[in-house]
Amino acid sequence: MSHLSTEALVLSTLRLGEADKLITFFTLTRGKIAGVAKGARRFKNRFGAALEPFTQCHLVAFEKTQNKLVRINQVDILHSFQKLRDDWDTIELGTQMARLVLRMTPEEQPHPAIYHLLQEALAFLETGLDRSLSFILFMVKLIEECGFQPQWTICSGGTGHGGGTTFSHREGGILCDRCATRDAASVGISADALQFLQTVSAADFRSGHSQSPSILVKREVETLLRDYITYMIGSKKRGRW
Repeated sequence: MSHLSTEALVLSTLRLGEADKLITFFTLTRGKIAGVAKGARRFKNRFGAALEPFTQCHLVAFEKTQNKLVRINQVDILHSFQKLRDDWDTIELGTQMARLVLRMTPEEQPHPAIYHLLQEALAFLETGLDRSLSFILFMVKLIEECGFQPQWTICSGGTGHGGGTTFSHREGGILCDRCATRDAASVGISADALQFLQTVSAADFRSGHSQSPSILVKREVETLLRDYITYMIGSKKRGRW
């Protein structure tokens, strides 16, 4: 039995049996892992509020050979993100961020950049002024970190031409007018939305908040990114995870 000690963010929690919980974490040093918290559903338990969704914590667990589930021994809160849980809209956005990390990352593969991205994105949801923008920027950067970065500047159809006004989920980027005729499923993208995506893709998550896209551009970009992620992860529910 080996010992695991690491920073972690709580992605999800499920009831297990009569008194336990199954917790999925995204950890700083081990990536996505799941574990059992014995007795966590009892009225008096040693975990308290440390296993609430979104909580940033220090996790101590034990790993058994040939068992993917760790045994959660101790969880100390580093940041509770309680203000995030006080508002339904931020709960919904935070839940969607956590679900995206759940769906888009493999088990037990360290990816510190995704850990820090989720941590920073939750902080912006808790204190930021434009939370819908934070969610869009989170999707842009998570897509990049997972290796699905779309081509926003030249045609992704392989011609090397400049991009046009359509986006292809299949090709992973914009298409020139010639290539667009060969992909009936491609969708239109406005010049303003494309300019926004080109700009924020070249920036980091924090500096991307300096942009001030219109409500229409944000709606267009969010729909496009949701549908692209749905295509990439093979979900049957368009724009939902």
